[in-house]
Amino acid sequence: MDPVDLQSNPSAIGSLERRTWSNWILLLGTLAVSTLGLATALVPFARSHFLTFWPWANTGLVLLAGLSVTVLVFAFYLTQKQRQIAALQRHFLQLQEEAMTRDIVQVRENVKKLTLDHEQMQRDTMELRVEKESLEERNLRLLEVHRLTGQFVDHISHEFRTPLTVIKQYTEVLCEGERDNERRKHLDTMANRADDLIVMIDGLLDISKMRTDSFGVSRKPHRVEDLVRRVRPTLDRRAAVGKVSCTVSFEPQLPQVYCDADRIGRVLVNLVMNAVKFSSAGSRVEVWARHEPADFQVRIGVTDHGKGIEPEHFSAIFKRFRQLDSGITTSTRGLGIGLTIAKELTHLNFGDIELESEPGKGSEFSITLPEAAPSTLLPRYLKRVVKLRSDLDLVSLIGITAETDSIQKEQELEAFVEEHMRRTDLLFTRRRAAWLLVAPCSPGGPQQWIQRLRKAHEQACDTLPAIELQVKGTWRIADEASALIRAFKREMARPGKDRDAGTGAMAR
Repeated sequence: MDPVDLQSNPSAIGSLERRTWSNWILLLGTLAVSTLGLATALVPFARSHFLTFWPWANTGLVLLAGLSVTVLVFAFYLTQKQRQIAALQRHFLQLQEEAMTRDIVQVRENVKKLTLDHEQMQRDTMELRVEKESLEERNLRLLEVHRLTGQFVDHISHEFRTPLTVIKQYTEVLCEGERDNERRKHLDTMANRADDLIVMIDGLLDISKMRTDSFGVSRKPHRVEDLVRRVRPTLDRRAAVGKVSCTVSFEPQLPQVYCDADRIGRVLVNLVMNAVKFSSAGSRVEVWARHEPADFQVRIGVTDHGKGIEPEHFSAIFKRFRQLDSGITTSTRGLGIGLTIAKELTHLNFGDIELESEPGKGSEFSITLPEAAPSTLLPRYLKRVVKLRSDLDLVSLIGITAETDSIQKEQELEAFVEEHMRRTDLLFTRRRAAWLLVAPCSPGGPQQWIQRLRKAHEQACDTLPAIELQVKGTWRIADEASALIRAFKREMARPGKDRDAGTGAMAR
């Protein structure tokens, strides 16, 4: 048997050894039986006339000698095999001992390496724990600084806005009675600078409100002409300061849009101010609007004929506190948040802002606003709300009713609800003193929103009429949007008295 076979199959050694001992026992038994048989066979011949029957008298001795030689040869063969087995056993034991020694050395090396790795891991863990504690401490300090900075900006902005508004109003009054052109020019400059500061302050306040999601929105149906008419004096004044002309042109029979008029007015002012800043004296800034029926929206744009913007700067100009180095010197440098605020406020009204520009030929900024029809508005809203608040995957319909015969009280109550709305909430007027709120919510349902509104209402109960809140249902945005839209249309179509004309237009 090969030693390699013994190494790969150690049980073969024991089997070979047992077989050798069996052969020894068989040899001894065969020798005993053979000797006994031979003696038994020869005894009768020895007593009789053996020599007459078998002439050779040494036959028995020869047989005994041959048998002895055979036994000795067999014994010698077995002895050699036994020696081979013993050598194989010693060789196998030596291999086992060497393998065990190598395994022990390898295990010791592995244990030593694991011990070193464990100690290094403990040191790394300790360092990471120290760094984590340091980062947590820094984060806490940064959060506190951020909170204090926000509070400071809010307080300062509110404190600045009031005197600036007064300065602007008195300046406008003085402009109306001033006949001296030079002094009137100075007063116009003062009013424009006051407008600049008010725009900056409003931008800072909006950024602060967006950060906390406490951004009251008053979205209602509006005519595009009315939206522009509200800010037309400001647009003309800004254009006059830049010595450019401002023209307005609309497509006929534009549908109503659903938006917050104040916020969209600020977007238009920001876009026109930006266009005037980058336009040369004597050029023209155009404000236009067109209907896009395929997308159920209206596009309002501002076009200038200034230097234009390089395509690689398109994304940068919408980032907060970023301004392009245009090479144009102006008397007032902004904070770099005008276009950022315009983008945020446009998204707040479920629209988009786009830019088209060609260096040397001018730029065109445009925003889209949804049509004021719930049948097309609500599906658009559901797509946008997922982007605005990805953590909210449910939407609830909440009915809000009040008992009052005073239109002023109804308006105050509606303004109160809008003040406590989030930027993702929608409020529709169903009839007099009755509203339907579309509110995204967490898996816990709309109860948190209702409790917050009730608590705020209790604090103002002396001036507001009592209200009743009723959850009409809750649906998942992902797979129950159709059921939500059907329920919304059903609630809006419920008959009610004294429904005004504007609301009737919304309910179609």
